[in-house]
Amino acid sequence: MFPIKIRPQDDELLSSWLIRVALAHRTMPTTFTNLYLPETRNKLWASDLDLHADRPLLEVLSHKSALSVEELHGLTLRSYESVLFERLYAKSGGTPFVLPLQMRGRYPKSRGLRFCPYCLREDRRPYFRKKWRLSFSTVCLTHECFLLDECGRCGAPVSLYKGCRQGRSSRCSRCGYDLRRCNSFKRLLDRGEGLEAVRWLYGIVDSGHVVLGGVPVYSFLFFKVLHHFWKVVCVWGRDVGIFGIDGNPFACGMVRCWDKAPIEVQYLAYSELVRLFWGYPASFMAFCVENRFGKTELTKDMRGVPFWYVESYCSAFQLLIEAEALHWGRRARVEIVRRVDFRCG
Repeated sequence: MFPIKIRPQDDELLSSWLIRVALAHRTMPTTFTNLYLPETRNKLWASDLDLHADRPLLEVLSHKSALSVEELHGLTLRSYESVLFERLYAKSGGTPFVLPLQMRGRYPKSRGLRFCPYCLREDRRPYFRKKWRLSFSTVCLTHECFLLDECGRCGAPVSLYKGCRQGRSSRCSRCGYDLRRCNSFKRLLDRGEGLEAVRWLYGIVDSGHVVLGGVPVYSFLFFKVLHHFWKVVCVWGRDVGIFGIDGNPFACGMVRCWDKAPIEVQYLAYSELVRLFWGYPASFMAFCVENRFGKTELTKDMRGVPFWYVESYCSAFQLLIEAEALHWGRRARVEIVRRVDFRCG
């Protein structure tokens, strides 16, 4: 049993909680886990703990901490199964909406953990939120500022485990700079519409469902379609150009590598994607017709297309056919009139 019992904070990551427990015992995380979890010796922190924590590990932690397995499970990214996605891909990676850490030698190689410096300042004991690992978490709803994903001094990715060498998990693992002293000066770019988009997505995650066109839809089925449109716009659309429902090009149209896109660009992209579903189905249909989307664009590489979406893309496809027929019909009529005028002349 752990001599000192520490309760998890609201929406805290498992790694953040375990590091706080280790520091409360005045011990480095590796030393602490090697002492109390010898079966994980020198391996626990070499992977993405929040992504890879399985039930056997949670059962051991439950016995040591007096917390329930269910409570500990709620601290992991695996708790988003059947909410954000059907299945978490812990080994192969590529889980939708989960920012990868890409651990190499206990160091993250990518910016997979974001943070709000103002939240860390206000915390009595700084901790890192689970939602900060989600790709659409681009802003802090409390302080209405962009989240940060690197040290404000040296630009290194955030590493909770390595940061403890400086005595706190809220310090940079490379230069020791206190992440609470970072500043997010950049202003929101669209009068806060992206802020409302993030708040709406959080609401879907928390409730487990969303109502689209008066029909309740399970959240993971909605996020499956949202992820598909993210690929359409941000991956395929960069070569052909995709227009939003307002007729303007998507903000991410020129981004070559989405994972390395500035957080402001990701903020705008998710804002525009969410707008497709705020006025569902009218806004969704208008978007499909504007970009001349057919069945290929609407279902390519999708496995198990949700039923509610099948009805939508069938309707959109029918509207596209009617629009094409009307377009070519008008052109044909003009051509006929021209020929008649020519012959009469």
